[in-house]
Amino acid sequence: MQLIPRYLYKNQIDVVSNDIGFIVEYRPVYSRQVNVYKGIDNTIQFRFLNADQKPVDVFGKQIVFVAYDEKRIKVLEERATILDDGSTKTTKGLASVTIGKTSLEDLSQQYLSYAVYIDDGSAGQTITYANSHFEAGGTIYLDASVFPDPRSDIELLFTDVATATIPDPDTSDSINYWATNYANATPSGETFAFENAIIVTPPIDSSDLTIQYTTDRYVSLGSTWTAITPTNVTSDSTQTQFEFNGTYNYIRIFTTVDPQNITSVILRN
Repeated sequence: MQLIPRYLYKNQIDVVSNDIGFIVEYRPVYSRQVNVYKGIDNTIQFRFLNADQKPVDVFGKQIVFVAYDEKRIKVLEERATILDDGSTKTTKGLASVTIGKTSLEDLSQQYLSYAVYIDDGSAGQTITYANSHFEAGGTIYLDASVFPDPRSDIELLFTDVATATIPDPDTSDSINYWATNYANATPSGETFAFENAIIVTPPIDSSDLTIQYTTDRYVSLGSTWTAITPTNVTSDSTQTQFEFNGTYNYIRIFTTVDPQNITSVILRN
């Protein structure tokens, strides 16, 4: 049996507040490179200290975190959540910054530089330092190797399947429907894609669309296709999203709406 320890630590960094009467000390305080990871929300705690390494009161302060890419272009700006409640010693000087995974989606793996300052509104801004040498910048390594990027959307096309006529089971009247080409529902070979969605633009009535799947390894004329009941259907002014769960090899849809009136049908999983 293998025993592998994992550690749950607070990602906490000490910074030096630019207090009045700050005394230059030629020794660094605790500063280090910060690691954040794409594909997940990252929370970083900052503890604000004075020159004597004592926590300073940041209760009610507006603290701003900014980060820049390798070209010195600002890519992140977040306002900190103040954890200092003004009365508890254990929280004195503490603030946290959460970098959401959506904020990191368009950034590649790289080193980022960051700074933290106190925004005093009309009174101006106060820089904080990474050490007592008055160095204000810190370094973040943005790691993209732990969580994979989301898979690309797959567009379902109507190119190979023509219109057909089927009887309406309720009225016995014949109705026209169109079917998309089938699409590989696990394009990366992964077989554990449980959350899926069909996104239709422009909006469509839920009764006008049927999602089908097959778990056959290869699609043929004898493949068994089964209808999927969505777990949730939502619409806005631009699109309708059909959400469903499960693991499938191939997906296709049928619709009673003429494809000429459909801009796109997207499979997202």
